[in-house]
Amino acid sequence: MSNAPIPRPYFPEDVTQIPPRESLPDLFEFLDPAHGRVKSPEEWGARADELSELMQYYLYGHKHFTPEDASRLREVLVPEAQALDMFSVMNFPTFSVKLPPGSFTMDMGTFSIAPNLDFAASEDYDAPDGNANLNWSAGDTWETATHAALLRTVPEHTRLVVDVTDCGKTATLKLDAFEVPQFGADTDIAGPYPVVIVIGGIAAQQVTTLKQSGYAYISLNTGSVYSDGGNNPHTGAYNELYPYRAGEYELDSGTLMGWAWGISRVIDALKNDAEGENRYNIAWDKTAIMGCSRNGKAAALAAAFDSRVAIAAPSDPGGGGLTGFRGFTEGQLFNYNTPSGYNTVYSRNESVQRAISNPDESAWFCSKAQELTYANYVHAPFDMHAVAALVAPRPLICWTGEAQQSWLNSPGTVLSMTAAREVYDFLGAGGNIAWVVRDAAHANQDRDLPDLIAIMDKTFGRAKRYVRRSFDTLKNPDGGALDGSGAIFPERVFDSISDLTRSPYDIENHYITWARPGKHTLYGNVTYVLADTQHSLRFTTDADAVTLLNAGDAVSRTAKSTRKNDTCSTFTFYTKGLLEGRYVAETVGTLCHNTREIVALSPADALRHGLNLTGGSPDGMSVGFTNPIVNCDGDVNVPELYVNGARITASRYDDGTKQGYLERYGVSLKPRGAAHIPVGEPFAFEVRNLQLQAFTGYTFSVSVELTKVETTGFMGNKQVGFASQFGETPSWDSENLQNTPFGGNFHGAWPIVPNTVGDDGSRPMTARAGEAYTIGVQVENKDRTGLTLVFDTAVNPREFGIGLHFVSEWELEWAADGKSVRVTYPEDEYLDWVELYIFRLVSAEGCMISAPIHMVVEVSE
Repeated sequence: MSNAPIPRPYFPEDVTQIPPRESLPDLFEFLDPAHGRVKSPEEWGARADELSELMQYYLYGHKHFTPEDASRLREVLVPEAQALDMFSVMNFPTFSVKLPPGSFTMDMGTFSIAPNLDFAASEDYDAPDGNANLNWSAGDTWETATHAALLRTVPEHTRLVVDVTDCGKTATLKLDAFEVPQFGADTDIAGPYPVVIVIGGIAAQQVTTLKQSGYAYISLNTGSVYSDGGNNPHTGAYNELYPYRAGEYELDSGTLMGWAWGISRVIDALKNDAEGENRYNIAWDKTAIMGCSRNGKAAALAAAFDSRVAIAAPSDPGGGGLTGFRGFTEGQLFNYNTPSGYNTVYSRNESVQRAISNPDESAWFCSKAQELTYANYVHAPFDMHAVAALVAPRPLICWTGEAQQSWLNSPGTVLSMTAAREVYDFLGAGGNIAWVVRDAAHANQDRDLPDLIAIMDKTFGRAKRYVRRSFDTLKNPDGGALDGSGAIFPERVFDSISDLTRSPYDIENHYITWARPGKHTLYGNVTYVLADTQHSLRFTTDADAVTLLNAGDAVSRTAKSTRKNDTCSTFTFYTKGLLEGRYVAETVGTLCHNTREIVALSPADALRHGLNLTGGSPDGMSVGFTNPIVNCDGDVNVPELYVNGARITASRYDDGTKQGYLERYGVSLKPRGAAHIPVGEPFAFEVRNLQLQAFTGYTFSVSVELTKVETTGFMGNKQVGFASQFGETPSWDSENLQNTPFGGNFHGAWPIVPNTVGDDGSRPMTARAGEAYTIGVQVENKDRTGLTLVFDTAVNPREFGIGLHFVSEWELEWAADGKSVRVTYPEDEYLDWVELYIFRLVSAEGCMISAPIHMVVEVSE
């Protein structure tokens, strides 16, 4: 095979020739100008084909054509072997194995762990979670009693494989499981049986439940299809048939596309068997695809690139699956109530460009994807909402984790799914897509299975309605859900798959600037505003008018157009202040209406902030806020980072040399940014020139006191980290703990409960009562060059936040006793008033004020 041409002549070889776009590309707009925009559902197929080829060319690589009759099932004998129980040795929050290096091997295709029986410990080893049963002493082997107890024998058995013959060669895909219900023994439902194909594997109780419900189970061994990991050797069945050649489009397929190809070959083999002897009593055309993490990415791709997949059900697909290039929540402290311990700041997120730049993950994609790194990702003519859109109109449900798994960037997945629903609605299948945000157990969770079975029952004609069922096999807290609760929700009847949607996330207005044909477009300039202050809210739309509604759906006002042309209008709301709460902007016109949400935050919620010291962050710590930093991009007028008064280097994207990160909702300090600070010594980390979206005209600075420590990293490794006297708790409680979006059917009732053992589901609606630390503040020596803040007790100068209105720079000079600070700013003859907030004030004893202090100071002479 020689060099293959690019799929379509109008695909630029240089991706930077495609105009850049910060928002999600329009799913209905052809890249080819000659085709214009999709106008009817009948035209969607042509646009779907273009999107498919765009993603293959620029990101995933070509999915090689293989004849359907080329794949056959075959039985092989597997000898007896030793294995390890994953639940005993796996740390699921960090996805690491709690055993000494070299004592095991892990198959990433199945997440199965096998002992290295020749291993002998050369030194003592302490398990990272303190489990003494997993500790090793020097000289220990797998024959040592405590370790031998972890082993289980997998007896000799037969397994099915898929032989694929093409190009004069035969290659073999391994199936780690192929279990078909036995009528009268496993189930009272007669075959042929629909099948759940899992990329990787699921827990034994889930397999039992599937069979009881009349579903077969197949587990694909991904390593036998296409190799994974850094320095990828490009081995496996796909590469045996179509040898990898970087830069040759037809032969430059990435790992994820290889795995998706493998699913298609399994379906081929099932079809060929069913149309022959049907030895296995399988309904080959009734398939659901599952997978978690990188396997979840592959599950999404398998459905997107093979229309024979009936149902797609990925879990935690993350960057390159359903989390895309655009959509950033790094640094965000989410402003809603969560179970204890989950109210943390997001740190570094997985994104497509980050995966492309990671040597351990770059082989998931084709070599051309290297053009879509940090500098160029805005030129991508698609995003991961296109993956979800290619599944339409077939059922698609995605589960994704929250909190400790901030790396997943679940809000990015929700953004993709929300945008893809425009295609589902356009095709008349809006009830066929759902996304469920639940706790952070990074797995195909037990609690997810009743959802999938309900969808399969209805889709495959087992039931007339969607009924989410509860299964006794999944209720055992000792062997059930990977989150440790074993909890499954009670039976509930619902009208559509979309009714399952559960999400607490706001979607910023600027990300989706288009809508499906027949629906008004609508997007705004901000998502977060400060309550009870004057605003100019601008909405761009092709509608005749925009109405702003409050939570009770009472009309607040209708805006008039301030600008109009042939395609859109800009409507501006001039407000003297919105009450705290949520508002919906809704189009008024002849087309289907569109809505966008605005969140009016109290000063306490808008300045609420917190630290992410180690959790979920592979490199450093974060100071994060509830609303975006509007000046985090670019090279000028960006936030400035300081360590003990000395400025350090920082940028939005890491080039390997910077000492800190600028994030969408906060900033991060990397260990190299405090390399000169000794371990155990407190120091000040300061951020200046912060401009927050909710505070128009304000500039802030904040300092936090940190200590460098040796800690355990994201993957269980020892590394340098940071500690704070306040830990990772937010600065203060939210004033509106259930400040969750109106969208969907779950307002004020997230998260799904119970999430953990003992969680009864109760959530307070407002901040907890308690004794709040208060302090008196006086202003002295005020004029147009500065003012002095005097406190009635000593405070910690390293823990201090301040913001000034229409004053963008200043210097702080602290008194030696910590009882006053001089704020000096450039003299301005027109400065008659100074409006300011003090929002992080900590006493010498370590108590922080429970809400910001607002002051208006007259400084004119």
